Amino acid sequence: MKDPRLDYMPMAAREYSAQRQMTVGDLLLDNRIIFLDGPIHDGSANLAIMKMLFLQSENRHQDIHFYINSPGGSVTATLAIYDIMQFIECDV
Repeated sequence: MKDPRLDYMPMAAREYSAQRQMTVGDLLLDNRIIFLDGPIHDGSANLAIMKMLFLQSENRHQDIHFYINSPGGSVTATLAIYDIMQFIECDV
């Protein structure tokens, strides 16, 4: 399920050989930053895990910066995130 808050994120333009628009979340991911906001549940945990696995596939030797702003949530979802943090070769 898509987070409705993502529809309201400002767009930022970034220059490559051609110009493209990116959300703030895309810019963060491009800089190897993952931001997890809100209660942790299966959906948000899966999204964070997918981002970590993607960043590892891009460069397994570069650090990933992971910021969490959460009041809590599912213990099993949180442990799934922790397990992936221990599993991947990148420092998180």
